[in-house]
Amino acid sequence: MRKISLLAFLTFIILKSFAFLPADEGYNIKVKIKGLQDTVCYLGYYYADKQYVVDTAKIDANGSGAFTGTKKLDGGLYFLYTPKNTLIQFLISDAQKLTLETDTLDIIGKMKYTGSNENKLFNEFHQYRMAEYTKVMALKKRLDANKGKKDSTDFLNKEISKVDEEVLNFIKNASIKYPKTLYSTILKSNLQVEIPESPKDANGKDIDTLFALHYLQKHYFDNVDMSDGRIVRTPILHQKLMDYLKRLVVPHPDSIIKACDYIIGLSKADTTTFRYVVPTLTNYYETSKYMGMDAVFVHLADKYYLNGQTWWADSTLIAKMTERVNALKPTLLGESAHNIVLYDTLFREVPLYSIKAEYTVLFFYEPDCGHCKKSTPKMTKLYEAYKSRGVEIYGVDIKTDVKEWKTFIQEYKLKWVNVCDPYYKSGFRNYYDIYSTPVIYLLDKNKKIIAKRLSPEQLEDLIRHKLGIKGDDGRILEKPENVKEEEHEDEH
Repeated sequence: MRKISLLAFLTFIILKSFAFLPADEGYNIKVKIKGLQDTVCYLGYYYADKQYVVDTAKIDANGSGAFTGTKKLDGGLYFLYTPKNTLIQFLISDAQKLTLETDTLDIIGKMKYTGSNENKLFNEFHQYRMAEYTKVMALKKRLDANKGKKDSTDFLNKEISKVDEEVLNFIKNASIKYPKTLYSTILKSNLQVEIPESPKDANGKDIDTLFALHYLQKHYFDNVDMSDGRIVRTPILHQKLMDYLKRLVVPHPDSIIKACDYIIGLSKADTTTFRYVVPTLTNYYETSKYMGMDAVFVHLADKYYLNGQTWWADSTLIAKMTERVNALKPTLLGESAHNIVLYDTLFREVPLYSIKAEYTVLFFYEPDCGHCKKSTPKMTKLYEAYKSRGVEIYGVDIKTDVKEWKTFIQEYKLKWVNVCDPYYKSGFRNYYDIYSTPVIYLLDKNKKIIAKRLSPEQLEDLIRHKLGIKGDDGRILEKPENVKEEEHEDEH
């Protein structure tokens, strides 16, 4: 049984449909680029952290070409790209009949737009920013040359701060002067959140020692206009989401779930933004390599997909989402492991909960599985080393060939609790999400799930940590970070 992955569904974000419009309602983008001739030029757009090509045009001997279409383009940040690595970024908004003319020797400096005032403003900002950047680089060069001269360095640092302040004011003024434009949305998103001074108590001490972090968590998206759905077709929103989740949120499922709900709540300001944010976060945590993040996926799927909020999701996606959520729920960290009842070599029932140990390891394997044959000797070494410290292994052959199972036990001299399910009665696959082998779980004495899908090396690391063993003395296996990374499970 193979894992039913949602990756194919969730990474294919259902983009906003284009309705066929009369020719005069489509787009017509004329280009003339000095330095290009007899080549091909591509028109593309950004979507989160990816780029997609939407049209192609031939560039003639004079550097001229045109992109035309009968359907209007969705608003966002677009680009022109040629095989010579010429890249031109511009905005697509309401004006979709425009001309741009430039020179490959100075694309921004020589750029001229006709038919799009917003792109004129956008290019003027790039020109201004480049001029200010040149100023700062010159000042930093002087700063390096005057190290050790306090008066000079103080003066130069103030000059650099002045330039930074000028750029900041330019962005603020533009955001106010041109509201509701994509130009304004993009510029404003570059503004950093200004953190006020921490409140003090009567003695002048900080009331909240983590005030700056807490303030930033609450106000991080203040300058990101999620009510402008066009921001989805820029790299900005995706970068902001990832930065917030990786840098400002404690990497624990409960904290991340709270953060995701907060972000999704903000995204409801626009249907396009919401339609992007929900699948992006859901997919991100469904495919996370970090243990325990599947709890975030389950929460998002339950709350948004299976609760009827994702109107774009068809019945096939909902069915697969439901199946995956149901498979993961019993295996979430902190949950009580299901009390499966399997059979030993004498066909006596051995309930999982009959195992009395501080730590119980569930080891699901197949005798003919290549990776299982590599893991089993490591597991036997761990068992011999840590059994006296309260560790027991409940080894489960997931197949039904009893003869093969007994031969495997004898070959590897397995002394732990050996069980299998020759009658297909326990349903262990459903309770432990077994779609490949080997699979290793670690349970506490109350049979709550501490960790899952571990390698033998990771298992030893965790057992040593739980037992309070410090350092590497007595370590049986290599450290996990020293083990060559490879796929350690066989699907079936």
